[in-house]
Amino acid sequence: MDWFTWIIKYWAEVLFTTITGYITYKYKKTMKEKEQEYKDRMRLERVREEERTKAEALHKEELLSMKYGMIALLRSEIVQAYTKFNADKFCPIYERENIDDLYKQYKNLGGNGVVTNLMIRLDQLPTE
Repeated sequence: MDWFTWIIKYWAEVLFTTITGYITYKYKKTMKEKEQEYKDRMRLERVREEERTKAEALHKEELLSMKYGMIALLRSEIVQAYTKFNADKFCPIYERENIDDLYKQYKNLGGNGVVTNLMIRLDQLPTE
């Protein structure tokens, strides 16, 4: 019985060590895979965030371009109207209202005071 007990005891120890080693190996492998997945996910999120930031910057730049383009168009319309009505020496009331609306939007968009002087002069012209 001593021989049999010794073999059982020995093999039980070897079996326990082997199972423990295998479990440890699988655990470490799983943890490395999860860590790599986490790193990949974080890298992907950083790339997406950079792309989103670039897209937002581009969108903001496009909006600014459209804003400044609209200011330029409004300024051009107001200057044209001023030039025409100043030459005619009068400005009909309906045209003045249209020009006032253009000027209001021009100022709302951040237009400067150059056109303000033209509007003051335009307001001084008779309506008929």
